[in-house]
Amino acid sequence: MKHINILVFFFLIASCMLISAPTKPAHSFAGAQQGGVINGFDMMTVGRILQRLGLSYQPKSDRNGNPQISVTSRDLPSAQFDIYFFNCNAMSNCESITLWSWYRPSVGINYSHVNVWNKRNRWVRGYLDGDFQPVLEMDVHALGGLGEQNLYLMINAYVETMKAYATYMKVDKEK
Repeated sequence: MKHINILVFFFLIASCMLISAPTKPAHSFAGAQQGGVINGFDMMTVGRILQRLGLSYQPKSDRNGNPQISVTSRDLPSAQFDIYFFNCNAMSNCESITLWSWYRPSVGINYSHVNVWNKRNRWVRGYLDGDFQPVLEMDVHALGGLGEQNLYLMINAYVETMKAYATYMKVDKEK
């Protein structure tokens, strides 16, 4: 009986130590807002993530004065890759971003081909623009808070999806 009481005692001590121990995320990020939680997007945070992914970019503003980023890395399969910021306040802190890329396929693409892509893939949407060129988009919202690590993972997933989309849309990067 005494042996069981000692085990229970050590179990309780270990449990208290685990509960009271401060936790630290596996990957820590500097900046953002409180504790790495983003409550709005800014060009510096998104740019820092692009740099971590090894992508170069150029900051811009759209015709409404909202921030915009043009990703200029040559090793991407798209003809153009931009990030648009929406619902921005005076401090250029924005509620959402759209990752947008445009492609030049080596063959004609029709709507049913794009629809099959959309049916098989979550999180991103493909469509044909007015010139029947494939476009890939993904919206990301910060309302309610988003961890900077989650934003990193989402942007990285989009970049990886760009490669799969280009292959599916028969993009020949050499042309």
